[in-house]
Amino acid sequence: MAEITKRIVLFLISLVLIILYLVSATTSYANNIESYSLLSPKQMIKQEIANVPENSIIFNEAQEYPLRSFTFDPIIYFNEDDQVWICGVELAALDYTGTKVIISLYSAIFEDEKNISHMIMLEGEHVAPDGPNTPYEDIEKIGLYLQGFEIIKKNDLLTKVIRENRSSKKLKVETDQNFLQAGGFVLKEFFAGDFDLNVEFLKNVPVHIPVPKNKHYNKQKSELIDNCIVELRQTIKSKGSKEVLKQELAFLN
Repeated sequence: MAEITKRIVLFLISLVLIILYLVSATTSYANNIESYSLLSPKQMIKQEIANVPENSIIFNEAQEYPLRSFTFDPIIYFNEDDQVWICGVELAALDYTGTKVIISLYSAIFEDEKNISHMIMLEGEHVAPDGPNTPYEDIEKIGLYLQGFEIIKKNDLLTKVIRENRSSKKLKVETDQNFLQAGGFVLKEFFAGDFDLNVEFLKNVPVHIPVPKNKHYNKQKSELIDNCIVELRQTIKSKGSKEVLKQELAFLN
């Protein structure tokens, strides 16, 4: 009888401890959520950027050939007044031959301008290390003259660019496509990965690169784009052009 009573007492003590732990954990979680919600969009941007892992490389599936590695990185810059002036995403794809393709989609407010420009940048390079342990910054990089690219996601064209008559190896153009429409839909879809990338190394000869799903993309990365757009709007407001502001805000809705 004494043994049964002892077990009952121990069970009740354990139950009380478990309840206290759950209450403490729930309170702590609620406090963290409340603290995060009190941050301004700018503070949330800086906090999320600070939490980006150093090793964010993603490899394509083993059955795909050739083997490639991919990295997705946000492009967010602040000016001297701590205002956001660039909002976008960069994708870098590197295959086993050393051929690297870098695509950047971003919206920016350039110095002395009172409107938002939407930019696409395409770069290609071939990396040739001197040895197996050569640091990346010391590797010789040969620039490639890429003709253009297109991104197809869920059978729809997400974005594209064609070289036309530009002579520089790095292709940087302003596009009529507004990357901030529909809450930054294009930037978020690009950031999330899982699309078909067709790159023309030679004119009219596209190379298909299946881009995998970005396993690092989550709700916080989506909110990072949202907050960046909010801050970009604030930067435009500070420019003081009411007419341009109305036009830009109409596109952002």
